[in-house]
Parts: sequence; structure tokens; C-alpha cells
Amino acid sequence: KHRAHLALIAAMLRLGLPGKIARARSLEEVYHSLLAYPLIGPFLAYQLAIDLNYSELIDFDENDFTVPGPGAVRGIRKCFVHTGSLTLPRASTGSVCSFHRSGAVRCTPSTA
Repeated sequence: KHRAHLALIAAMLRLGLPGKIARARSLEEVYHSLLAYPLIGPFLAYQLAIDLNYSELIDFDENDFTVPGPGAVRGIRKCFVHTGSLTLPRASTGSVCSFHRSGAVRCTPSTA
């Protein structure tokens, strides 16, 4: 298993991923760059994007883009049973959702 991960890192370096991330204009763009590689799913791509955001390489506002992990999705479904026609935010749509104590959920398209 570790050999596959090492090969993935080698491929990322060979294909210029560090430069692509450095030129990214948004956290979402970093996320999609990582997601394009095998062995990296939505949750891991987002976690890696956030980790990179703490480096000196990039510095984006984390409130502009988010991908809820499996635990967050389960929690949201438990807390907000009645969301009307709204669905959970999806990374591909760039939705930003506000969840209120009253149970109201408001989702708007991201401007990023």
C-alpha cells in the first residue's frame, strides 16, 4: 500500500502539481486539482487542501469553500431533518449553507 502512495506522490511531482496549486485562484481549485488523482477521494482531497492552506504556498479563506465529511453529513441529517427541498451542500455546486438553531437551512451559490 505504501508503494502506491509513494508512486502517487512521484506522479504528482512529475506532473507539476505543486506549481498548479501555487497558481490556484481558490481553495476549490486546489481541491479539484487534488481530486483528479487516483487514491484521493472527496474527503481526503479537502483535508489535503486545508492542510496546504496552512502552509506558505497558499492562503485562501476557508469560509469560501467547504466539503462536508461523512461525520458532518450524518450530523447535519440528524440535526436538520426538515430542510424542505434543500439538499446538503456539494463541492461541485459551490453551495454555502447556513444552519440556524431554529432548524432553518439556507443555501446560496458561492461567489468564488
